[in-house]
Amino acid sequence: MSSVAQPRRRADRAAQFMPFAALAGYYDLVREQERVREPRRELTEGRGARLAETLARLRRRDLVRATFYEKDAYVTLEGAVSEIDPAARELCIVRTHIRFDDLWDLEILPGARGSDPTPDDSARRSPQGPSWPRAAPPCAGDRRCGSGRAPAS
Repeated sequence: MSSVAQPRRRADRAAQFMPFAALAGYYDLVREQERVREPRRELTEGRGARLAETLARLRRRDLVRATFYEKDAYVTLEGAVSEIDPAARELCIVRTHIRFDDLWDLEILPGARGSDPTPDDSARRSPQGPSWPRAAPPCAGDRRCGSGRAPAS
């Protein structure tokens, strides 16, 4: 009986050199276990008033630092505000969806006001003057941010 090796397809030959992840998901599980769990803190009246004031001043495309409760710990995130929904009491920073009730601290970072240009600035940018059209938020249409709207044209 002759044992001549059958030629293998190129994809099959290349598969032997692909990385093998025997512990797929293991490192995510370890990272989750390393997370320091802490109970949810109760907002004081003063902190709640400061948070409400900051939320009232907040606009799309502002650069913010938010501390919020996620799963079982507090997380701090920096990024641009892409959506604010007061009716649903939700805020979207980049693509992270945060309920107002989960917020612990919110800070608008200095020099980050990006949603409304000054009248002189908009007149230079747009031939129509200060009423130039605003772009849709980056997560418009993204289900994670709760926006079912199509991007503005």
